[in-house]
Formats: sequence, structure tokens, C-alpha cells
Amino acid sequence: MPVVVKNAFPIVLDLASKDAALAARLDDALARPFAVALLDDERVLVRLEVASYLDLSRYAAALAEMEPDVPWRAAVLDRRARAYEATGSSLAPVARKELAEFLETEPPPFAPEAGPEAAPAKNSGR
Repeated sequence: MPVVVKNAFPIVLDLASKDAALAARLDDALARPFAVALLDDERVLVRLEVASYLDLSRYAAALAEMEPDVPWRAAVLDRRARAYEATGSSLAPVARKELAEFLETEPPPFAPEAGPEAAPAKNSGR
């Protein structure tokens, strides 16, 4: 059974991305844990992604289930701060602080975009 449920998650995400009304119904279904907490970590992450297709209040509700251990990624932290601000959550200051902390400590890109100034010097043949 876990394999069937796990294989359904990509389909859920695809459907949610195409139909907001269906995304809302899927979010409602994913808001409740499965029997015996089956694939609970995956369910919570998929719910968060489904909620990203909906309004900020749905996103905030999906995040609440994860607090204080939300995914430490820029896009999630940014939307979290906006969602909590929009919904008047008491977690808004924490979300803003953690987003700022993440952005301050984020490493530079591995390979900066190459422009003319980044081109290697030509070998003069000497």
C-alpha cells in the first residue's frame, strides 16, 4: 500500500498545478494524516506544495503542521514570511527573522553567470 500512495503523490502535484478547485480539495485531503501515519513526512511536504498553488492562508495552514522545522529553502522561507504576514500569524516575526538569517548565510552561487568579463584570457602563444 505505501508504494501505491507514494506513486500517487506526483499525480496529486500535477493535478493541483492545473486546477485550483481540485488543489483545494487535495489540500483538504492531505491535511489529515493517513492511517497509521503512513508516509507522513511525504504527505506533509506534498501538502505544502499543493498549498503553494492556493492562497497564502492555505499555505500558512500547511506550514503550521511543520513548525518549527520547515524546509530551509529560500522559496519556502520567503512564502512562509509572506503567508504569516498576510494572515496575521504570531509567527510572522520569526518567519521574517529566519528568512533574513537564511539570506545572510546563503552561499554564493557555485558558478556565477558568465559574462564577457568572465571569459578566460586568451593564450598569447608564448
